[in-house]
Amino acid sequence: MVTLSVEGTQILKLNVGLTLVLDLEPSAGKLSPKVIDSKAEVALIDELYDGPDAALEQAVQSQIGGAAAGLLGDSAAIALPDLPGLGAPVDVVPDAGGRFLRIRLQ
Repeated sequence: MVTLSVEGTQILKLNVGLTLVLDLEPSAGKLSPKVIDSKAEVALIDELYDGPDAALEQAVQSQIGGAAAGLLGDSAAIALPDLPGLGAPVDVVPDAGGRFLRIRLQ
């Protein structure tokens, strides 16, 4: 949900659904997500002043979709867990076919 307020007065309220298609790239023993595609769905649910709903929805939709990659940030990398009896992962590389990962352990 996105709410736009000016000086404490709510002007707009929108429902927002964001779908991200991610590619997990091996990097430094972790999997780092990279946004491949995004789809935002926006619906205006409340407004203080009557205006062009479709135009407002489209404006928010384009801004959120365009900023999707920044939502993940640099700290979104997924660390692989230690495997009991095998040690901690130290590197991850994609298999030649691109469908599997090769994990090098300590």
